[in-house]
Amino acid sequence: MSKLSTSGSKAAKERHKCPKCGKEYIGYPALSREDNKTKICPRCGLSEALFFYTENLNGCTCNFWLKEK
Repeated sequence: MSKLSTSGSKAAKERHKCPKCGKEYIGYPALSREDNKTKICPRCGLSEALFFYTENLNGCTCNFWLKEK
């Protein structure tokens, strides 16, 4: 068995409070992309991931993606 399946099962069942949104959640936390050490709820983790993804796309125009090679 992997280490995650034996020691992680307890963490998956515990209640945690997200420091970002303040809501409680049960399950594995996400790692904040803002400082790479704060554990946040999966919903906030997804929001951060989508935000950072779209921020990286904003520098590119549609012409960049459609440019012929």
